[in-house]
Amino acid sequence: MKYLIKFRNSAVSVACAAVLSGLSTTLVAQEEVYYGDRVPSKEELIDQLTPKPKYKTRGIQFGQPDVPKTEPSVSLAINFAYDSFELTPQAMQQLAPLGEALKSDQLSAFTFDIQGHTDASGSEAYNLSLSEKRALAVGSHLYSTYGIDPEKIQLTGKGESELYDKANPRSGVNRRVQISTLSAQQ
Repeated sequence: MKYLIKFRNSAVSVACAAVLSGLSTTLVAQEEVYYGDRVPSKEELIDQLTPKPKYKTRGIQFGQPDVPKTEPSVSLAINFAYDSFELTPQAMQQLAPLGEALKSDQLSAFTFDIQGHTDASGSEAYNLSLSEKRALAVGSHLYSTYGIDPEKIQLTGKGESELYDKANPRSGVNRRVQISTLSAQQ
């Protein structure tokens, strides 16, 4: 939760600065929230994956502020057996609130990207392949266990290309599954 509080405080700071300086601004940035081994509730996941409204202020616009536009995103430390893409019983337990959240009415209008990530142990090609297989394992579990429509989910393997902890590339924190909201379904 500290990430969320930290982000909201910085977003409020940027919005206040924009208002005080007379700038017109749109804020859409949201940080990735890393839950690690903690299993978030269905409600927490719904809150994090629901896109927040764009905040606008009135005034003279001199240019866009340097606020990155990102989609809502959460990361879960989904446990796999070493060098494997088979879901463990603990992983299935961790995915339960995600499955419930994705089939909720609140998220029914959105599509999602499930990204598999690895640490930097092994070659880049091997890690990319392993991360793709892990994303597929998570997606398959969500389809078969929770009835999530495959059209609502895009599966992506990132390998070691987007390390969560770049200072410690072999850290377990880098082995994760990230879920991002892509868009509202047409």
